[in-house]
Amino acid sequence: EISRRYLNYARERSMQKQTVRLNQALADVRELLRAHPSGRRHQLDVQLMPADLTIRMHGTDLIQVLLNLITNAFQSSSTPLRVEVAGVYHDDPLAPADLLDQPQRFLANREVFANEPPLVALRVSDTGPGIPENLLPRIFESYFTTKTPGEGTGLGLVIVRRLVSQVKGGLQVESKPDEGTTFTVLLPVEVG
Repeated sequence: EISRRYLNYARERSMQKQTVRLNQALADVRELLRAHPSGRRHQLDVQLMPADLTIRMHGTDLIQVLLNLITNAFQSSSTPLRVEVAGVYHDDPLAPADLLDQPQRFLANREVFANEPPLVALRVSDTGPGIPENLLPRIFESYFTTKTPGEGTGLGLVIVRRLVSQVKGGLQVESKPDEGTTFTVLLPVEVG
C-alpha cells in the first residue's frame, strides 16, 4: 500500500504543483520504520497533527526527509534512545529571533527560506548524545560525517537540506551535548 502510493507520487512528479497530506506521510513513515532494524532498538513516537494539513512538497521527498532525520537519530547512539516526530502549525511568520543562529542552534538554509505563512514546523527530536557546538554548521556539508568510516556517506543531511530548500522551506538544528538534538523542518502549507 505505502509503496504503491509513493510510486504514484513518483509518476506524477512532472506535474507543476506537488503536495502531500501530512498525516498520511507521518503514518507511512511510522509504518516503514517499524520494519527498520534500528526501529526495534529505539523508541519512536510519531504524532499526527490535530488537523490533516496539505504540504507543498512532493510526497516522496517528505518521506525521504523524515526517514533520513529519524535514521540519523537512531544511528547516533548504540544505547536505546527516544525519537519523537511532532508538528506545530503557524498562522504567522516565525519571529526573526527564532531564526537567529546561536551557539547550539543553526538555520541551514537561511538564503532560501521564505518564512511565509501558513507553515508547519516538523520537529524530529532525540534523546541521543547531541552534536558538539563546533560541528553544527558543518553537518550540512557534503561528505561530512561524524560516523565511523564505512557507516555513513555524509550525504544524508545534504539531501535533506536540498529537498527542503526546493520548496523554500527552512531547516534548523538545535543540539545540546548529552541531552539530544532537534531538527526542525519548516514547510509551506497549501491553502484551500
